[in-house]
Amino acid sequence: MADTRDPSPPGPSAPPGSAAPLGHRALVPPRIGPDPEPLAEEILAIYRATPAAAVADKVGRLWTMDPVIGPLRPSMPHLAGVAITVKAPPGDNWAVFGGLNRAFDGSVLVVDWRGHTGSCGGGEKALLPARSRGLAGLVIDGAWRDVDDVAASGFPLFGRGSTPFSPAKRDPGEVNVPVSCGGVVVEPGDVVVGDSDGVVIVPRRHAEQVARALAEQAGGADAHDEDMVRRIGQGFEAEVAVRQEREQR
Repeated sequence: MADTRDPSPPGPSAPPGSAAPLGHRALVPPRIGPDPEPLAEEILAIYRATPAAAVADKVGRLWTMDPVIGPLRPSMPHLAGVAITVKAPPGDNWAVFGGLNRAFDGSVLVVDWRGHTGSCGGGEKALLPARSRGLAGLVIDGAWRDVDDVAASGFPLFGRGSTPFSPAKRDPGEVNVPVSCGGVVVEPGDVVVGDSDGVVIVPRRHAEQVARALAEQAGGADAHDEDMVRRIGQGFEAEVAVRQEREQR
């Protein structure tokens, strides 16, 4: 059964003298899904030690975020953890605080903000309580602020950009439901890996399988890569020869 707790304290009330909040009342109520299970430490350790590019090679293009989502400063460290998801109305970060309230050791907050950069999803102070509980990073399809301070603290923060403007806190949004971030569907519990190349998602149902493949490849990475480069080059030369011969007929 879905958790019915409010994601954060009540938002602003209706203007004085009004009988009800302005605007239309939505008939579809927001949801808070169950918290995802932490990932086994030995599996998470593999993702912490693996570049995003290597993970992307294992999961494919479908699970690789649009390159517009990246570290908000070059110094941001490697990101790896388990997704807590937030689906928030663009420009409203009430649900972001709801997601931060559910952080656990090794978790990463993934925020679906539909690419909104006109205001920030939060700032450095918003992260502090969640970081004290082990939040390992944040990815937002939108903007953040206090980015220099966040970078100086060594926290991995990924998104589209930064802006100093504060958001609203009016519409609840949803927490721990399937979301879209950087063109990729992310579900609670999926593995999130990011670095200077970008962000990759590993579906939770394949997390152990992909981790084992990455560990095996790391054992003979140099020989594997050299052989792959050689075979690609040989295949290119063979294809050119075939096409040249075809033109001569």
